[in-house]
Amino acid sequence: GERVGRPSNPSSLPPARVELDESAGDVVAIAASGHTAVVVERGWLYTAGRNASSGGGGRGSPPIEDSGQLGRGGSSGAMERVIGALSDEVVTSVACGRYHTVVSTESGAVYSFGLNDAGQLGTAGVMGKLPTNGVTCDSGGNCDGLERASKVEAKEGSSCFGGSSCRIGTPRRVRFSSHTVEVRSVAAGRYSSAAIASDGTVYVWGLNSCGDSEIGRDELLADASVAAIPRVVNGITDVTQVDIGYTNMIFLTSSGRVVTCNTGFTGYAQVQANADVSLRQHITFADAPSTQRAFDVAAGRCHYVVATEGGGLYTWGCDGAWLGRDGDPLKPAQVGGDLASRAAVSVAAGEYFTLVATVDGEVYGMGAAGNGQLGVQASNSGHNSPVRVNVGDAVGTLAVAAGYQHSVAIVRSSD
Repeated sequence: GERVGRPSNPSSLPPARVELDESAGDVVAIAASGHTAVVVERGWLYTAGRNASSGGGGRGSPPIEDSGQLGRGGSSGAMERVIGALSDEVVTSVACGRYHTVVSTESGAVYSFGLNDAGQLGTAGVMGKLPTNGVTCDSGGNCDGLERASKVEAKEGSSCFGGSSCRIGTPRRVRFSSHTVEVRSVAAGRYSSAAIASDGTVYVWGLNSCGDSEIGRDELLADASVAAIPRVVNGITDVTQVDIGYTNMIFLTSSGRVVTCNTGFTGYAQVQANADVSLRQHITFADAPSTQRAFDVAAGRCHYVVATEGGGLYTWGCDGAWLGRDGDPLKPAQVGGDLASRAAVSVAAGEYFTLVATVDGEVYGMGAAGNGQLGVQASNSGHNSPVRVNVGDAVGTLAVAAGYQHSVAIVRSSD
């Protein structure tokens, strides 16, 4: 489909090279959801894939056809450059939420674009065409009525911080309370976004109460203009990596600590009444020997993946084939099989599947495979143990990214 970014060969299988302008140079960063984002060495951002909010995503907002997560006009099936406010910026980090995109730049700035139904852009959007009377079905196909959509008062074309048709299709800068905040990387989920500042502080905005936000969850849900304000995640410092699943987060600190939390909201844009939003440190990686020190982390729809310096791959979360192992799903445990003897260099967690790039240049996947996201013959039954992905003429894999139903990898080509 369009998200694979190769108009001449849009087939989901076998894995093939994304079609980028030869002048773009080498790819240095990737991200995926229902769309794909690519950063090249010149600091340019390219996107392809879905530019609407239809096709899944849970209750919360009726689907719109111009949610804007590509950040540009033009063909959605071709990798084209995002310009606008990024024309004079050097992009260094990118993250794809379900229907929005966030980037950070060499100057320490953050920009976002796409759907803004819950303040996840961290800046104002523009109200699009409101759903017609009688349209109460959301992007997940649920038709049980949407009170939040009916409460939107902004008129079409006006500035907005929330609402089913609030979006922006070009990059806009996210402003922080302190002008001295310099961001080095970003993350994005369904209803929230995050940024790591140069001092290791993490900021979040949207529907996210991770770390027990001083702002109540009811207030965040009721007023998207409040939810859109970037705020510090209390109780954690020196963070080097962060990832957001659907409504869950994982952090990695400079000392190798691995911490997770719940955002406090469901995947249906509702307050999760009994959610524990406190930060949870996982003792498996706390004060661990160097061989068990974590260096890469990822959050999927409802599971986590961690790679350690000694070559171990650990998974936990909701039970399923994406964990790649048996045993208690709620406790971090090591994945065996073909990955037991292969050290990971990059991990990614998608919608019910997991990707791992290994030190010997190979890519493995496990979990859901119904859309070819594991790079092998599509199967509705999925794969409970790691399977090798054929990445063609690659002689090494540098990084992987997992989307909603597709996968992306940065590889060293034989040519």
